Amino acid sequence: MNNILTIAGFDPSSGAGITKDLDVFFSLGMHGVSVPTCIVNQNPMGVTDVYPIPPEQFSQMLNTVNNGIRLDGIKIGVMLDEFHVDVLSDFISSVKDIPVVLDPIISAKNDTQLLTVNGLRVLIDSVFPKTTVITPNTEEAAIITKDRINNIDDMQKAARAMLDMGINAVVIKGGHLDGEPIDILYDGRELTKWYKKRVKREIHGTGCTFSSALLAFLVKGQNLKNAFDSAEKYMLYSIEKSYTIADNGYYYMSSAVLPTEFKQEIYLNS
Repeated sequence: MNNILTIAGFDPSSGAGITKDLDVFFSLGMHGVSVPTCIVNQNPMGVTDVYPIPPEQFSQMLNTVNNGIRLDGIKIGVMLDEFHVDVLSDFISSVKDIPVVLDPIISAKNDTQLLTVNGLRVLIDSVFPKTTVITPNTEEAAIITKDRINNIDDMQKAARAMLDMGINAVVIKGGHLDGEPIDILYDGRELTKWYKKRVKREIHGTGCTFSSALLAFLVKGQNLKNAFDSAEKYMLYSIEKSYTIADNGYYYMSSAVLPTEFKQEIYLNS
């Protein structure tokens, strides 16, 4: 069985972060292991506090995982600051020839900061070039490229700008723009678009779910374009079956509610 590591925040409500990533990994027939960068204290109403894991302990956990477990892929989420990013950069350099998917989370839905300015700078300089693909939404892509993104043309321009920064490939998620959502994949050679219907509900953990599914399909041996298609299908069903866990607040997703025929399709095509 393949082993996938998620490095991200811990969400007590299990809507995002390492708990969500593990849910995706296990649902796709893989063993998930995790190292938290922080505790993101939140519920369906949003984030209230962030409690960092000290960098020394963060480093020790990464070493424990790497020394005792064969890793077949790494997914990266909330990184908090430059101190955690420095540890991550050294760790990624020690792990060779496996896919690495980075979801560059900068803030939560309620604008709670999850990555400092210096943390983002170090992430761009020292970690971005070591990844297989990064998966920002349009707001994150605009911050990374220091340019506005208002439409599909801006998304394509941002994707090309990010590859000029040394990134190997990028998926930009367009759900934050007006109109029907569109995601794009650009690997420097081909640009692939995925059109979707907008679902009128606020759903927690969509970015984590997508990036984790994308990594899982890469680990299964799919090329990047096919993994992108498979991850988008995974998202389609996950969003369609999203549910609430409280009277108010965000919707949540779970692999438990994915249709049986979709799960069968995943295994037949893997």
